[in-house]
Amino acid sequence: MKKSLLIDFGASRVKAAFFDGEKVFDIQSHNPIEAKNTNDKKFEIDLIEISKQFKAIVKFYYEKYKIDNVFISSQMHGFALLDIKNNPITDYISWKDERCLNKIDGGSSFDILSKNLGDKFLKKTGMNLRPCYPVFNLYHFLRENKIKEKVFKVATLADCLCLCDKKSLNVSHDTMVAGLGFYNIYEKAFDKDIIDLFKDFCVDIKFNEVTSKVKVGGYIEIDGKNIEIYTGFGDHQCAVFGAGNDETSISLNLGTGSQIAMINPKNVDSEKRPYFSEKLLSVITHIPSGRAFNTYINFLKTINSEKDYWQILSKITMKDIENADLNIDMAVFSSAWNYNNGGNILNINENNFTLRNYLASLVKFYIGQYEKGIEALGKTEKHSKIILSGGISKKIPVIKSYFENKGYNVELTELPYDEAIEGLKILSQSVNKEK
Repeated sequence: MKKSLLIDFGASRVKAAFFDGEKVFDIQSHNPIEAKNTNDKKFEIDLIEISKQFKAIVKFYYEKYKIDNVFISSQMHGFALLDIKNNPITDYISWKDERCLNKIDGGSSFDILSKNLGDKFLKKTGMNLRPCYPVFNLYHFLRENKIKEKVFKVATLADCLCLCDKKSLNVSHDTMVAGLGFYNIYEKAFDKDIIDLFKDFCVDIKFNEVTSKVKVGGYIEIDGKNIEIYTGFGDHQCAVFGAGNDETSISLNLGTGSQIAMINPKNVDSEKRPYFSEKLLSVITHIPSGRAFNTYINFLKTINSEKDYWQILSKITMKDIENADLNIDMAVFSSAWNYNNGGNILNINENNFTLRNYLASLVKFYIGQYEKGIEALGKTEKHSKIILSGGISKKIPVIKSYFENKGYNVELTELPYDEAIEGLKILSQSVNKEK
């Protein structure tokens, strides 16, 4: 077996591990590169610094283990603009960026494109209209900035990592490019109707060649050796894969963001994402999760910064959930599922506004989202199993108890590392076996 470096480039952490063909070890966690610009709903991260961090991690593992290749899972729905020679025009514009909501000449780019795309967007891309998607933020960028290039490439974060030594093979995995908002997942091609909406700003928009297979996407040179970088894979798909889901399970991936997913479902109206082996996931994404919890907890920290509120959340019981009577909405960001003008806390009276009830009510609302989502995805009798993955599922044990009480067989992944890393390990095994 070849030796692999597995890296999950997430929004909250960058996690890396060594896989020797039999076991995963030497697991590391790094802070992501901080945003350099968060003004006016923007979220831009220095691409040079991202590349430096990536190369430093690869160099460390190569010098220690002489790795042969690198497998990456990556946060989706961000992008960078490149010129036709693959030189960056912009920094990395994250999925946390929502500049398209800002108005220019009285109209926002999100509203303009939404009116043009309407229901067609879901039917082509498998995604609902959301202001965090690159198609909307690129449109706003081009309205706001004059750029000299009339032909340019839209690249994912994984594409940019394959370019860190300018040795890209210009190929991307469909689990990544689908998140840009330009790709028709049913026709398996970039959609001409969507691209034509940009004709006032450019002659042509280019993308990498797309594959649904596990392929090398570029090379990184360390000590004179070219190390293979496989095309990055969507972090959600890797997490679903690594958690051990199949067509009889419901995946609840609960992290900074969260998603519900079923593999090859019957529901034709739900959002879809490319998955492995030519399959599709039926999904609900952008469900308020760790990011939303932190919004409500950070308020408490302004009152008492010494108290460990996550510790209290970990001790919430089924009885606490049953008695919780504050009505809390955690949809605090505009791209959130079921967003309606921000979060709120209702039904406060002079007796129930206690810390325990506040936190229990948060958990009650949180769990309720997934109950509603499972029903919305159209679960059938065969879906009797829930697989819980992601950090929140481990931080708040009552989530597992709640669904067990509802009659589900609930599995909590017990890996010593993230499920996305396990997914990368399996993908590495699929191509690394010596012939």
